[in-house]
Amino acid sequence: LQPGPFVPPPECPVFEPSWEEFSDPLGFIGRIRGLAEKTGICKIRPPKDWQPPFACEVQSFRFTPRVQRLNELEVSAELLKSGRAEDTSPVG
Repeated sequence: LQPGPFVPPPECPVFEPSWEEFSDPLGFIGRIRGLAEKTGICKIRPPKDWQPPFACEVQSFRFTPRVQRLNELEVSAELLKSGRAEDTSPVG
């Protein structure tokens, strides 16, 4: 089987909605869906001054940091590779 000549894919459609069209982003996406599905991808350029809303409430957002002991991950990986995963004795 010989490869054929390279055929570049078609350019993806680019949409530049007006403020009115973009006031309902999901509705806009629904309206262009048929066109975008033909190429499998599209680019949407929002109106110039559009700013996405912040995704979380800064004043009440909290998360719990976790300590990841990288040295223990490395030892676990070595034990799995060697077949000694059940061996809990210290390495070294």
